[in-house]
Amino acid sequence: MVEIVSDPHDGMVVVNRQAVGLAPRMVTVSTTDQGFLAEPVTIAVRFVAKDVTEASMTSSLTLYATDRVPRRLEFSREGVKRVLP
Repeated sequence: MVEIVSDPHDGMVVVNRQAVGLAPRMVTVSTTDQGFLAEPVTIAVRFVAKDVTEASMTSSLTLYATDRVPRRLEFSREGVKRVLP
């Protein structure tokens, strides 16, 4: 399980191009016994503009089989921060 959080807090979480709900959210990913991803996964958070002074945008991250599974991913308009176990 990977915890997905966003700032602002109500970003739309998308896993492999499929919307799964609003952040914060726990996402299940396939892992190996050694703590690596079993297959690549792309996680994105869509930030929708609240009014005309903002622009909607998406921050995304692709994790590969060589990556350790993060405990938490923190998405913001500036990018993504991985928090490892």
